[in-house]
Amino acid sequence: PRFFGLCLLLCGFLMGCTSSLMLPARTLRLALESSPKTLDPAHSTDAFSGQILGLLYSNLMKFDQNGLLVMDAAKHYSIKEEGRRYTFLLRENLHFSNGETLTAEDVSFSFERLASMKEDSPRAWLLNQVAGFEDFRSGKTKKLSGIRILGEHKISIDLKRPFSPFPALLAMPQLAIVNKRFIEEGGTLTEESAGAGPYVLKEWRREQDLLVVRNSKYAKEGNLEAIYFKILKDPLTLMSEFRSRNLHVVEVPPEDIKSLKPTRARIDSINQYNLYFLGLNMKTKALQSRRLRRAMAISIDRGTILKTVLQGQGELSTGPVPRGLPGYLSDGGFSFEPKVALDEIEDAGFQGLELRLLLHSNPRSIRICEVLKQYLEQAGLKIRLVTRDWNAFTSSLVNGDFDLFYRNWIADFPDGDNFLYPLYHSESTGLKGNYPRYAQPLFDECIEASRKEVDSDKRAESLRRCARMAREDASRILLCFKTKNFATYPAVQNFKPFPMYNSNKYLHVNLLTQ
Repeated sequence: PRFFGLCLLLCGFLMGCTSSLMLPARTLRLALESSPKTLDPAHSTDAFSGQILGLLYSNLMKFDQNGLLVMDAAKHYSIKEEGRRYTFLLRENLHFSNGETLTAEDVSFSFERLASMKEDSPRAWLLNQVAGFEDFRSGKTKKLSGIRILGEHKISIDLKRPFSPFPALLAMPQLAIVNKRFIEEGGTLTEESAGAGPYVLKEWRREQDLLVVRNSKYAKEGNLEAIYFKILKDPLTLMSEFRSRNLHVVEVPPEDIKSLKPTRARIDSINQYNLYFLGLNMKTKALQSRRLRRAMAISIDRGTILKTVLQGQGELSTGPVPRGLPGYLSDGGFSFEPKVALDEIEDAGFQGLELRLLLHSNPRSIRICEVLKQYLEQAGLKIRLVTRDWNAFTSSLVNGDFDLFYRNWIADFPDGDNFLYPLYHSESTGLKGNYPRYAQPLFDECIEASRKEVDSDKRAESLRRCARMAREDASRILLCFKTKNFATYPAVQNFKPFPMYNSNKYLHVNLLTQ
């Protein structure tokens, strides 16, 4: 037994040396496809950073493993004034990693930091329903008037008008609660964390790895001491690392699921409320033609792509909103009509048109885009693939340096508004989500009306009208809602994938170390 224990210790030491980080014995080893762009909640725009922020910070609300909204830093809340006033009571025993108690002052400070023009957050719009938002942004007021501190652990938020998705917004990474004193004393969130979540940032080597360690001030049931993320952009390397047991949990590409059957790994599947699509730049002159965009949509055999490239792991999108959310369209969508598409493109004078298709340089995206290119060229267009790493890809999207782009959108909160407003509203251009620069006044009116509707059935119908309009205008060619599959080794107990990408805090996970 003593020799066996020494071997385990030596193996752990070697593993630590391999990564140049000494990892605690109970370290859950995971992977990220790309390094987070930032770990500052106010500037987070990607799922990679959101996943880490969910570990480092607490929010007023969070989503559980069923995608349901539950309490986090708040222990109770009430809604009054016909849906315009939210009052929150905070947990008294929640502490930041430096030992300070999380208070209403920290909540108010975090929200005003996100909303301020000085911080210039691309997600400031998350608070645009709060009373006084415009005056605070413009500098007319020094405080966000809709937020009132009612006591050390009590705070109220007044909205301009009823907005039913508002509690769900409070669970988003950008509305994480930061330590006010840490920021005011000159602390930055570039290399440090100032949160009250279950973990603390220990080490972050961009494009290489990231280590978070347990926040001793946070009570949790599982025995994890740390979580280590290795940045692995190549799916082949990712699966090789998993098979070699250097990773405990991985998201499995559809084509690799069958190959894991001989192993002892467990496969868990989940609908993460995502949308995969081909985006079209509405500033490209030719693509301003609705006729061309719709012809391109029917030139692509989405069913074959889903069946062959994605191994059937998902379902064809009928609109921009995934199944199970208000705004989902139960039928419709563009069918595959290659002859009609070819004739339409030729008759409209676009045959031979060359378009640049921007994509993230991971093998899965490349494989999908090669198939998309084939279909579009069979319809008479010329497509040039332009591959970029994640950060360069995002920058090109923001700058509008593309004609077409391939990407997905993952829900920040489970509601159709989270797909329709950021992806299609004219004020959501750039990092807010509307990369195609779609601007349709009738759509804007539709989604804005849905945000004022308090009756859930009427609101759902309003969202469906918005979804149909967005689908038919084809600023995005909607491909599919993809199923996510995760492989886990038996040493990891009580692991379940969560529908929301930023909500899994691994609070109940145990890691067996023998």
